[in-house]
Amino acid sequence: MYKFSRCPIRLSSSLAYCSLLLLFCRKEVEVVVNKVIPNCQLKTLFTSFGNVKIYESFYYDSLNREKKNITITIDDNPRRAAKDTTVCDNLYNADGYLVLQKCITHSTIRTRSYVAVSEFQYSGGILKKKATSVESPKFTHTYSYEYDNDGHLVRLLTTGQDYESSRNFAYTNNKLSDYYTVSIAGEVDRQYIYKNGLPFETVYTDLDNKDEFIYDNKDRLVRYNVFYKSKLTEYTEYSYLSVKYPSTIRYYPKGWPREIYSEFAGFNVEQDVRNELTQYKYNAQLGGYYRSYWQTSKYKTNDKNMPIETVSNYLSFNSSGSVVQSGNDSHFITYNDCK
Repeated sequence: MYKFSRCPIRLSSSLAYCSLLLLFCRKEVEVVVNKVIPNCQLKTLFTSFGNVKIYESFYYDSLNREKKNITITIDDNPRRAAKDTTVCDNLYNADGYLVLQKCITHSTIRTRSYVAVSEFQYSGGILKKKATSVESPKFTHTYSYEYDNDGHLVRLLTTGQDYESSRNFAYTNNKLSDYYTVSIAGEVDRQYIYKNGLPFETVYTDLDNKDEFIYDNKDRLVRYNVFYKSKLTEYTEYSYLSVKYPSTIRYYPKGWPREIYSEFAGFNVEQDVRNELTQYKYNAQLGGYYRSYWQTSKYKTNDKNMPIETVSNYLSFNSSGSVVQSGNDSHFITYNDCK
């Protein structure tokens, strides 16, 4: 999935947490469903960052549903050179709901293929349960979805072998106002507080840690603060181009909850795109903050204003101001029948 995200990049965070931020750092989208751009199916997506290159191809059936996608990931790092090829096939029932997905991954560093099969169950036209079974090593994860009377997702329960967690959601005036995760011990370990449909604060239950989101009068994230033990330890500032591009271009399966699966949405939310970010970290020896990371991005679109290319250049600095790392990330996109 590709999107021009306006969400924070927290370099010290885990990949899972960064992905979560990308999912939820956006406004409620139901009001702009009519912004769908017709006849622009995602065909290929190429992503490059560091030594890693990812090639994705998408295929559709006669009803414009995604029937197959192929992902090839190549890591050119000499110490861990690898090539993974994943092929996912989708099966739909007579009512157009995705009921089965089978993904097979072949890797140059594994002796056997990695197979994952997901089955989806629906009730009243909405997704109620997903069960994913993996072979070698063999395990199964089950995802159960609960909704309120307005059709909003209010709980996602994930269970597995010796594992259980839940994501819980609350709404005010049809906008997400509160989101928190609960561990297997039944304890709230992270809470996301929303205002006007935008993330305002993330509160952690240990060590008085929290994240803070600050917006301008156009609801664009302009600063992201990270607090550790109640002290501001790092912050990131953002600037934007006065150009609006679609933020989501992937196929959206019928009946899936938008709150979780917004990255698959079959509509486009137009928003100003970020062209620069600068991160600062606190250093006790300096007695203040130093610039630790800087990134600038450039974009290209086709005549339908759909994104076809983005290139981001970045620099990392030490506390003395010297560059310790530099590089670029790039994305290239093609479409079917984008007329």
